[in-house]
Amino acid sequence: MTHATSRRLSVLAVCMIAAAACGDGVRRNPLGQSGSGGVPGSPPDAGAGATGGGPTAGGNGGNGGNGGAAGGDAAAMGGHAGTVNSPLSGSWAPCGQLGDGGPAQIALSADGQTLVASFAQGRVIAYRTSDQQVIMQIGPDTLQTAAPAVSPNGSLIATDYPVQVWQVGLGPPLLTLPITKGTPAFSPDGKQLLVLSSSAEVWDIASGQMVRAAGPADTAAFANGGSRIVTHTHLDRTIRFVGTGAAVPAITIPLDESAAHQLSPLGTMVVGYIPDGAGVSMQAYHLPDGRLLWSVPADRAETFLTFSPDGGQIVSYSATGYYVSAYHAFDTSTGAEVRLTGVGGHDDLLRIAPGPQGRPAIVATRSGIFALNGDVDPLSGLTVSDSTFPLPGGEGMPIASIAISGDGQWLATGSLGRELSTTVWKFPAQKVQRTLTTGNASSTVTFTADSREVVRVWDSIDSWSIATGDRAWGFLPPSNIPSAGGLRWFVAVSSAADRMATNFGTGVTIFSTTDPNATTQLDTGQPYAALAFSPDGQTLATSGPMLWRVSDGAKLWPTGTLPPPPDPATGGDNLQDNWVTFSPDGALILVSEFVSDSSAWLTDFKGYRTVTKIYRASDGALVRDMGNSLSRRPAFSADGAWIVAGSRVYPTLSGAPIQLSPASVFDSVSAFAPNGTIAVGGTDGVTRLYCPQ
Repeated sequence: MTHATSRRLSVLAVCMIAAAACGDGVRRNPLGQSGSGGVPGSPPDAGAGATGGGPTAGGNGGNGGNGGAAGGDAAAMGGHAGTVNSPLSGSWAPCGQLGDGGPAQIALSADGQTLVASFAQGRVIAYRTSDQQVIMQIGPDTLQTAAPAVSPNGSLIATDYPVQVWQVGLGPPLLTLPITKGTPAFSPDGKQLLVLSSSAEVWDIASGQMVRAAGPADTAAFANGGSRIVTHTHLDRTIRFVGTGAAVPAITIPLDESAAHQLSPLGTMVVGYIPDGAGVSMQAYHLPDGRLLWSVPADRAETFLTFSPDGGQIVSYSATGYYVSAYHAFDTSTGAEVRLTGVGGHDDLLRIAPGPQGRPAIVATRSGIFALNGDVDPLSGLTVSDSTFPLPGGEGMPIASIAISGDGQWLATGSLGRELSTTVWKFPAQKVQRTLTTGNASSTVTFTADSREVVRVWDSIDSWSIATGDRAWGFLPPSNIPSAGGLRWFVAVSSAADRMATNFGTGVTIFSTTDPNATTQLDTGQPYAALAFSPDGQTLATSGPMLWRVSDGAKLWPTGTLPPPPDPATGGDNLQDNWVTFSPDGALILVSEFVSDSSAWLTDFKGYRTVTKIYRASDGALVRDMGNSLSRRPAFSADGAWIVAGSRVYPTLSGAPIQLSPASVFDSVSAFAPNGTIAVGGTDGVTRLYCPQ
């Protein structure tokens, strides 16, 4: 996510929490009513400890905060509760997920009346485009799929992993083919299914029998009303025709085998890229004779080619990271470029499905699926319909921040997209407890020490009751906190909940939660300075790294002996995401400095790298240099023996990382639960869970 993106974020002013007001914005101690605890695992309103519920109360009485029966030891670690595998074995296995993420693929029926969308975790949803109503859901427990197909009249859906055919509105599947994974396409009459796997095969849906084998292919399509199959192989650039009627000889089309190319839905055309002197051109060839229909100069060969269901338009687009960075649409009869109203200018665009003639295009973004009906959103640049297609639960946008409460009962994620939301999950159960869409995005989320409230920051800082969804406390706006020089990107809460801290410009403000006029300003000299309170609340670590005494703002170190930190980029669209955190015993400080680097590619976004080191809290001595390839916002385990960064777990002091599975391509931010479970928030909006073994 870039500054350019954040400037285009829509601001939602309505609290989207059922039967809950948005709160009165009164400044007060977020834990003024707290101090509960008693027994670990008890509900948030159980027990009656001392006001404040800090570590002292937990240590003395076994109540307050979330120390509970764990007493002083848990309280000294910031109020952690729950069972901790000590030491953790160093082995984790997938054990669940939270959310379905944003749409992975979309497909329109030939009449434009039915939209089918797949999601990263195997759910397929069919929508009626006229009113955006859900007419069928498949999965996610029954299949994994990335590329569903819909029959021309919208009555059937085919999934690709496994290959199955479903009747819309009914279940179970009508047909399951003996093909583990293959890309499906329906015949023009909807009675046959073309499946492209290691080879192209045609199956009769009614009988479940294979009726035609078309041989190895990279792309394939029905042609001649369904009586022929057209196949194209990349390496030999050959078009072959299989089917009834007079034999048609194979032809060679001079398309670049390494670039995108696609057969039209009716099998009458192949479009792709070809080197043309010093440049590249997009070319269209007529089938079956191979005549060149048109050629359009292009700046480069783009990544994806998508035909409208009737073959009248083709959209060519490229992706930077996971998002569409450029697109062009063409009339397939002439090659003339046409405009897809409103698609441009939206940084979260994932897929484009051009509609048949007279029907709007559909676009999929991380935050939703939209029909392009002509009204332009001035903030996003996206043309959207009056209503959008509903998504499954959970974040659709990339997860920017993640936190697990000290009692291990709640997990919160924050996104920076159009939804501007914070989602609170009952943890580890896959159940949404609250979705806070109140006009603020969530660059950082955290919990209060008693695990009753979630705190988040996006320019302003507010705290929300998990039980009711009401805003319990907030600075709107915090006029006593300087705002010059950039957004407030980080927020930290002391273990006693008597202080909070936030960044501003190149400084940090520590402020009292009981007296809004009691503030301490720290001049860190670091843009987007990250910050973290020590477990005892006596010191504050910031980017640099630096350590400060909370009571009077005195800098304890460095004293000039440490090398200067890497210079983070301060301009343009380079988003800073520095990070600091203490080990549970307060002895170590983990520092991740965010550095702009256009050539770098980590697991979630291109254009940055991190410099990650561990320092001794007592004097700032370097303990370990962890290099420049860790994912952002690393976190300690509750026993302090491990560090998680993205989908990799590192022994704290030395040793090689452990790679979690499945593939790490979706990694964004991660967190340890008190019992050793790891939650990894992804750019696809899904939080994957890994349990210690």
